[in-house]
Amino acid sequence: MGVWFLIPGIGLGMSSSTISGVPGAGFFPVIVSSAVILFGLALFVKGLKDNGKFAYFEMDEEQRPNIRPLLLTVCAILAFFILWKLIHFVVAALAFCMFVNWIYHRSWKYNLLFSIIFVALIYGIFNLGLKVQFAI
Repeated sequence: MGVWFLIPGIGLGMSSSTISGVPGAGFFPVIVSSAVILFGLALFVKGLKDNGKFAYFEMDEEQRPNIRPLLLTVCAILAFFILWKLIHFVVAALAFCMFVNWIYHRSWKYNLLFSIIFVALIYGIFNLGLKVQFAI
C-alpha cells in the first residue's frame, strides 16, 4: 500500500519549483507512504519473530458491539462523498455529522449543536480563511 502511493509521490517532486521554498506536491505523500512502508515492515518482522503466535484480527467479546457502528460509519463516509457530488458541501457535511452523531447515540440537542458548529468551522476555515472553494 505504501509503495502504491510512494511512486506517484516521488513523481510529483519533493521540492518546490517556486522561490517561496514551500514543499512540493509530493512531499506529504512521500512522507506518509514511507511511514506506512516502515510500519508495515516492522509488523512483518514482528510476525516472523513471533512465529505466527499473535492473531491480529481475533475478535474479542468487547469488540463485537462495535462492528455495526463501524460499518455504518464507513457507509456514512461513502454516502457523504456521493452526496457531495450531488448537493452543496455544507448540506452534505451537515447530514454526515448528524448521521454519525446518531450512530454513536448522541442526544438530539448535542447532535444538532455540534453539527452546525462543526460545519460552520470547516466552512469558515477553508472557504473564508484559506480561500479554498468547495465545489458545488
